[in-house]
Amino acid sequence: MGPVPLSSQKKYSTRLRVVLGSPPIGLPTQTYEEKNKNMKIGLLHTTIRGDEKLLIEVAKKKKVHLEIIDVRDLILNPKKNPHVCTVYLERCVSTVKGIYAIRYFENLGLKVVNSSAVADICSDKFLTSLALFKNNVSTPKFAMAFDTKTAVEAIDAIGGFPVILKPAQGSWGRLLAKINLMYLNSHFEIFMQAFILQ
Repeated sequence: MGPVPLSSQKKYSTRLRVVLGSPPIGLPTQTYEEKNKNMKIGLLHTTIRGDEKLLIEVAKKKKVHLEIIDVRDLILNPKKNPHVCTVYLERCVSTVKGIYAIRYFENLGLKVVNSSAVADICSDKFLTSLALFKNNVSTPKFAMAFDTKTAVEAIDAIGGFPVILKPAQGSWGRLLAKINLMYLNSHFEIFMQAFILQ
């Protein structure tokens, strides 16, 4: 991957400055502050970790109106949204709660970072692997199969045993297994990656 073009660097720098509450380069501070004085960011979370504490601290320093919203306390009723913000920043530890919150606010026509399209990819190991492969990011060989017979063929195609089997959705390494021989009798989707010895 080559160096990032200067035009992209400038674009990224401007976006970063806007998120942190600084005026983009070349825009007078007063104009920027007047334009964004009514901006409110909703910080969606299920627990406040170190990263969220840093975001809260920066928001206070930059005088950005930040509403801290614990998703566990929300009632996602499309007829009543008590937390109207300019943009929502989704920072939930719980994937399920985070995705439902994103879809709720998006369906009300509100902006969420990251979007449900991004969340769908990030919450599914197969979709994540496909996105990495498509963008030429180095990743272990992988395949998806839907029964034992095709799983054996897929394992051969990615280099044979041992392989790592895991559910396409889930986190914290739950149900992950290193398999040396095929013994499965599965009627569910089987996501597999080549085993890499380190």
